[in-house]
Amino acid sequence: MRATARLVLQQQPTFDTALEDVRRTELRAFLRSRRERLTPADVGLTPGFGRRRTPGLRREEVAELSGVGVTWYTWFEMGRDIHVSAKTLEAIARALRLNAVETEHLRTLNAAIESSPEQRPQWRAALHPAIAHVLHHTTDAAVIAYDPFLTALCWNAGGDAIFEFSRARNDCERNLAWRLFKLPGRKERWPDLDTVFHAVLGQFRQTYVRYPDDPLARAILADLRSMAAFEERWREHDIELLPEMSAALSNRPMPMHHPKVGTLQLFTAFLPLPGDGFLSTIAPADGPSMERFRVLMKGAEASQETCESVRAT
Repeated sequence: MRATARLVLQQQPTFDTALEDVRRTELRAFLRSRRERLTPADVGLTPGFGRRRTPGLRREEVAELSGVGVTWYTWFEMGRDIHVSAKTLEAIARALRLNAVETEHLRTLNAAIESSPEQRPQWRAALHPAIAHVLHHTTDAAVIAYDPFLTALCWNAGGDAIFEFSRARNDCERNLAWRLFKLPGRKERWPDLDTVFHAVLGQFRQTYVRYPDDPLARAILADLRSMAAFEERWREHDIELLPEMSAALSNRPMPMHHPKVGTLQLFTAFLPLPGDGFLSTIAPADGPSMERFRVLMKGAEASQETCESVRAT
């Protein structure tokens, strides 16, 4: 077996202007995108007369709906150094008709901007020994441990049977966002690709706001944003998180077309790990799928790592 997994990474707090600008730019673009998707009629306002130069709501309209001053809201949207109370943040979320996931994203953005360098969060996606035992001893399902950016850290043979992680040439190629957008043959293999990619991209964005100095994440994002199709999706600022997607798919399997064995119907779940990161389980949904899964398992390789080591950067 080849040792191919990226070991658990402990993120140390760092700070510089460029990284702080990532959060401010994200806040500005996110709020603007949510303003532009609404019309005055959507929120009970009269459009007024004359041609509107701004698609969607104007800043002053959001300010009115939120019960704050126009200048204050403008500064907030620009990412200025101002304190925002939880009550005001909720009022802005209601004014922009944000759903629960989008509201949580707004809270995360604001908290990241307001935190001091000493308060920068750390993450460590280490597995509890009991979970690591399950990962390495499960033989009838795929089990994969991911870091917060959804780069595979370690997996069992079933995980390699589904995703072929052992063939990856580097850490980028073990990242779900990268694989779902750049891996050859992905659309043919995963007919529901867009549903999964939407959630994967939303989760990646949410994590990137919290840890913008992660070197691997920055490399992955730079590579993906060099593609016009990805850049278009990234600018939409859609937010959907994996646990919510996992719950939505809990009662229906996802098809996977494999060139060697044909179509498998698979149940998929993403579970948050303590600290950060995710544990993914993928199980055949019926007898024929289980038989095909066992065929794929014959040439698969589990990672050698136990996800209990720590590599500092």
